[in-house]
Amino acid sequence: MARWIRILTLVVLVVAGTHPGSLFGAETDAKTPRPGSKKARQAADDAAAESLFTGPIQRFAITFVPAELNKLRDNPRSPVSCTVQVGTQRFEKVLVHVKGSAGSTRSVDDTPALTLNFDKLVPGQRFSGLDKIHLNNSVQDPSLLSEQLGRHLYEKVGIPTARATQALVTFDGRDLGPYVLKEGYNRSFLRRHYPDPTGNFYDGGFVRDIDQDLDRDSGDGPLDYKDLQKLRDAANLSDLRRRETALEAILDVDRFITECAMQALLVDWDGYGHNRNNYRIYFEPRTGKATFQPHGMDQLLGNIGKDLELPGGGLLARQLFDLPPFRDR
Repeated sequence: MARWIRILTLVVLVVAGTHPGSLFGAETDAKTPRPGSKKARQAADDAAAESLFTGPIQRFAITFVPAELNKLRDNPRSPVSCTVQVGTQRFEKVLVHVKGSAGSTRSVDDTPALTLNFDKLVPGQRFSGLDKIHLNNSVQDPSLLSEQLGRHLYEKVGIPTARATQALVTFDGRDLGPYVLKEGYNRSFLRRHYPDPTGNFYDGGFVRDIDQDLDRDSGDGPLDYKDLQKLRDAANLSDLRRRETALEAILDVDRFITECAMQALLVDWDGYGHNRNNYRIYFEPRTGKATFQPHGMDQLLGNIGKDLELPGGGLLARQLFDLPPFRDR
């Protein structure tokens, strides 16, 4: 039944002449960079990516030589080389691995969620201006629209999130049907949203909190976790006035409160605020402050009768909303 719901969703949109990506507005940049410059190339990549997320649904055909597919079966999280065909475009030596965690993980011979890196083995290789994408099996969202809805609403209130659309996927000759296509959280993503993309960008992993040394997706500085340590030290201060001052110095508090409010409104129970899950943290070099980005928004509005409440799952959410001024805000 879930498969038919997914298919019918796409059919209705296609028949109506509306691509799901066009339901939500696209950002534009009024500045025109000098032709041939690095900024011009980046602008071209951004334009190509925006066309992907607002244009027609694409079909991905992912194929392997037998030895590489067997490697993926033996170790699904370890990237292997594949060939990706999208329309008339053919990409060789693309690295792919299986992604997902509790609830969404599927085996290679089922309907695996996938991460594709286009430039690891072929420097500069891009698909529609992107070097990294995810193809999500969306087994927990039969509508295939939750990621787009969440992304649109979070960005409307100033919370950067990854763009999303739909795609059709064949994998080693098997038709897997409709998937959710998302851009990767990497330096290209940071460049679109922050003046300086060289800061430390951490992956929250699966139900891990800031009191652990999180995996770093990117960052030019030493991997000494001093920024994370400063954030958790501020959160753990027992003196409430000192904690308030320290958090204001290391965290973009207004943005964090706004994100928590959106998680409550969208019943985003599996995000950082409620479940210390599905999040990224970026430490912006110019301010030294941490900002959070939601991730994995495939289960929004699942319990629409849930009371609005302050998120208290993540350490930072608990300690921040323990302070009356932040609760009032």
